[in-house]
Amino acid sequence: MERLYTVNEAAGELRISLRCLYGWLSEGRVRGLRLNGSGWRIPESALSEVLTTSAARAVAPTTSADRTPELAATRMGDRREGEGG
Repeated sequence: MERLYTVNEAAGELRISLRCLYGWLSEGRVRGLRLNGSGWRIPESALSEVLTTSAARAVAPTTSADRTPELAATRMGDRREGEGG
């Protein structure tokens, strides 16, 4: 049987605030089970999904200049020209 985390435990595992986790639960960004008026339980697999997605975002380049060395060099060259040289 899969482990179910409390909101406090899940927030600790994800290293985010309770407020952030409640927001993610309401947005559907994190899967959770709503209990009868007594809060949420988050399956361990849902935590794994969030951690895997977050890790993929941290590794992926964020701009085209990061993916293309020529653009990065051009961007750096633009800065140098404006430095009085």
